[in-house]
Amino acid sequence: MHERVAKACLEKFTHVVNDTHYLRHFGYTAPPAKGCFTELSPGKWFIPNCVDTIKFQATAGLPALKQRNIILVPRQITADRGIDLAIKAFRLLADENKELTLCLLGKRRPGRYINYIEQLIKSLGLGKRVLFKPDVENKRMPDYYSSALVTLIPTLRREGTSLSALESMSCGIATVSTNVAGLADLPTVQCNPDEIAVAQALKDTLRKRTEIGIGQQETVRRIFNTDNWANAWLQVIRSVAAG
Repeated sequence: MHERVAKACLEKFTHVVNDTHYLRHFGYTAPPAKGCFTELSPGKWFIPNCVDTIKFQATAGLPALKQRNIILVPRQITADRGIDLAIKAFRLLADENKELTLCLLGKRRPGRYINYIEQLIKSLGLGKRVLFKPDVENKRMPDYYSSALVTLIPTLRREGTSLSALESMSCGIATVSTNVAGLADLPTVQCNPDEIAVAQALKDTLRKRTEIGIGQQETVRRIFNTDNWANAWLQVIRSVAAG
């Protein structure tokens, strides 16, 4: 349904702005990490999500979380967001890295998927190594990012230029993601959406997390800032007004 609506909009409307992979998916030329803030074709604009780099800065973090050496997964507990992939990948690290905790931060909706997740954690023997935290106000998120060793965005499908990934990187926290959809446009450490690849990306990133975090933060603050976002939208408005 998402794809049908997106395709219908592209065909019907003179001006379309998108922050996801759909423009690329439907044939517009925009190689990953290229074409941001530009008109890819007459009236078809690619404007990625951006982040308030003043709001999202490193803090002292939350002591109770910092002492647990967390890999943070700031995602709703849904299948699209790859929570099961994160757990399976973490299992491959758990024995070798006994001090690590996987922290799932997001809404838990009753249903088959959360039941599956809880059973998966139990079957893998990770009951004491996976921490659930409820959704928090956005203004508190810098404290949660700053409490993490690494942030993981394990999306399996239907993702734009993830705000969670951008917020984490803006705080200077090394961030790993799958290379799915709009995530391919971001400066995350990227890997295929399978548990072996995710586990290896986490392992490599943990070793160089300070260096990676600094580099990602610089890129996000230079490119994915709200000034660039606002200027791009002004171009769109001027184009519509002139048309």
